Amino acid sequence: MDFIKRKVSRMGTNLTHHKVLIKLKQLEIIIESRGEVWVQFKRGKHREQTERYDVNAGGYGRDKATINFGDKEMFARIADFYKDKAGKVLPKFIKFQIYFQAEGTATPIKITTAQINLTNFIGRGLVNDSHKFTKGIDAKVLEFEVLVEEGGSEYAGKQEEESSDEEEKPKKKSVAS
Repeated sequence: MDFIKRKVSRMGTNLTHHKVLIKLKQLEIIIESRGEVWVQFKRGKHREQTERYDVNAGGYGRDKATINFGDKEMFARIADFYKDKAGKVLPKFIKFQIYFQAEGTATPIKITTAQINLTNFIGRGLVNDSHKFTKGIDAKVLEFEVLVEEGGSEYAGKQEEESSDEEEKPKKKSVAS
């Protein structure tokens, strides 16, 4: 039903291609034990995730850990945006999911989920932004940079060929809390 609803909402719209780049900068979380943390990007059917970062509670009880991602954790995609007859761009969202897997456990826990509307960043250049999580008490703030610019139609076909639905287990990286 969502497919039909989406198609009907796009009737009479113009399709535009945009380059989307989201670069993670920093994540602050609250942890109770040693484990691994990672962020998963979800845009439509595409999912990508960062490396897994080792985190350790500094003492007993809950402790804050900060992960600095540097320049390597990013999500890049060519996305289709739709403009209605008035020139307004229809909303398009990307979802961030923060996961934690305690040392010695087999199952990761989804700490929290947040989504941002990419249309808010169209034509603004490289924007520094952050999201303060309100759902889930274990993730505090995710800082990131967003770039959404028109163009990229020449890469749209190549992107579909190169993308795969396989999820690899990312490498581990240690982080001091």
